Amino acid sequence: MGKLSEESFSAIKEELIDGRLTISGMRVYLIGLFIASGIFVGISLAVANANTVGWDTLSTGWHRIYYAEAVLFIIHLLVLLLCWWNNAFSQKLLSVGMVVFTYKAALDPFLMVLMFSKDEGRYHSFLPLVITVLISGFILHIIILIKWINNLKPEIEKPSGKREQIIVR
Repeated sequence: MGKLSEESFSAIKEELIDGRLTISGMRVYLIGLFIASGIFVGISLAVANANTVGWDTLSTGWHRIYYAEAVLFIIHLLVLLLCWWNNAFSQKLLSVGMVVFTYKAALDPFLMVLMFSKDEGRYHSFLPLVITVLISGFILHIIILIKWINNLKPEIEKPSGKREQIIVR
């Protein structure tokens, strides 16, 4: 990685000033996630309440998933309502909200697919595929994150011309 310079931060600086990392940009992103997540979970809930599946026939695990979704929707709405001022607290809360609710929104379509497959009677054939995709994505995400974190360690040059990483503790 080498030495950090002012040029290294020019792209992130432009994003903070004019891009999607501004407070208004993060707010718009979270509003879009709220709407998209509402559509996915709403369709899934409508299928769950349909005659073929029925809310009463769902297991307690499914009920817990939908109750957790309701709690996350309330928290998402509170984040959107509490962050209308341009201050450091709003920026921090919106930044954390972007990360948390992006992960939540990434899982919402899988909930909808599983509920549709449950409605069609193909739940047991779709469940292994969905679990495989989710576990593969999680493992890939962790591998990339570890590689990215390892690349953040500063490197120094040895007299022999080889680079050595400094471990900062």
